[in-house]
Amino acid sequence: MSAPSILWVNHASYLLATDRFSLITDPWLFGPAFNNGWDLVSPTRLTPEDFGGIDYIWISHEHPDHFVPAVLKAIPEDVRARITILFQETSDKKVPKFCRGLGFRIRELPITGSLFVDDKFGVLCGRMDDYDSWLLIETDGLRILNVNDCVINSVARARAIHKRTGRVDVLLSQFGYAQWVGNPDEKKARERASLEKLQRLRYQVDVLHPKYLIPFASYVYFSHEENAYLNDYLGNIRQASDFISRATTATPIVLYPGDRWTIGAPWDNAKAIESYERDYRQTEKKLRTSASVPEEKLVELAERYVRRVREHNDVHLALLLERLMPGTFVRRVRIRLWDLQKTAIFDFQHGLRLLENDEIPPDAEMSSDSLAYVFRFDWGMGTLEVNGRFRASSEGKRRLLATFRMAGLNNFGDRFDMRHVLGRAISKTLRVPKKFA
Repeated sequence: MSAPSILWVNHASYLLATDRFSLITDPWLFGPAFNNGWDLVSPTRLTPEDFGGIDYIWISHEHPDHFVPAVLKAIPEDVRARITILFQETSDKKVPKFCRGLGFRIRELPITGSLFVDDKFGVLCGRMDDYDSWLLIETDGLRILNVNDCVINSVARARAIHKRTGRVDVLLSQFGYAQWVGNPDEKKARERASLEKLQRLRYQVDVLHPKYLIPFASYVYFSHEENAYLNDYLGNIRQASDFISRATTATPIVLYPGDRWTIGAPWDNAKAIESYERDYRQTEKKLRTSASVPEEKLVELAERYVRRVREHNDVHLALLLERLMPGTFVRRVRIRLWDLQKTAIFDFQHGLRLLENDEIPPDAEMSSDSLAYVFRFDWGMGTLEVNGRFRASSEGKRRLLATFRMAGLNNFGDRFDMRHVLGRAISKTLRVPKKFA
């Protein structure tokens, strides 16, 4: 019997193979993510045609660098029918429904206890915050924990997971920041964010005590001309590997697409690190651009957005609460559109208006393409916050988030109404902590 091995795919994706089963995580093989805001640093060697021998796909959450419909659709139909997708139990069932429609088998993982998928291996799935999930796999006497994007930024959070997982032999965790971190001149903020990510790895190792730590979920770059400045302190894998070796008790394992590591075997990180550094140097030559969206189309999208949000939320309640507690719920936001050279003013009472001359400083700046994306999709503001294709002060960002907050709730299967408000108020009053279910 051969020892389990990990074949590196890309970013947050790897193929765990044993004599009895194979499981791939979060397969993002090609294409951009987050509205043309991210791209993979290195080319992927695994192709959709290579999924023929794969038994399971685990998808950690809905972010487009983990759940990638284009990749799932590219897997041959006859192969899909033989693959079981593992996904956390959710109330909206969006991901299972989509995958079932493509012909995959589905196994929803309860987040309140262990589940043995079959006699080949055992898994334990947990959720952190609203949507991120982690997965512990036990096979052949090994325990492999993938925490992907879960925010484990304190010893307490690490302990909450460790209480459920027990011993961990191999840990896979994020090593670089992955969202908007300040405007171009705020380099210190990005430097702090980069160092803070490394500190999180220390918390995790101190509590979970893995023998090996595989840094991952950060082999991307901000790939649009509007956000490329965010790459200045992004995901330095050499720095991450050195930090793990120096500041923790774990052994770092750095894998490049196509590398296969037999778990427990000696591994030299040098070649993989050099390959990533070579690829990072090429990213400046691969920046995307976006076409402008006409004014009339923006107004149309804004009207549809307002109708959609009003249909799924109590907007009258939000407007009332905004009068009582200004700045808490729904606001009017002013956005300077770079490409149109106009200021867009949006609120739920008047919709979208475009002004050529506006003497009031804007709350934020972005392209018409980014604003159109926010209007098109309930997750649009979340995407914008991740891809960083905007500029804003701290207060301006708060106004953006407040204005587009309700659609974000809808994306997670929630709605803004009195029940939601009372639930939040009671939780705050009782100081109920977020669950680590």
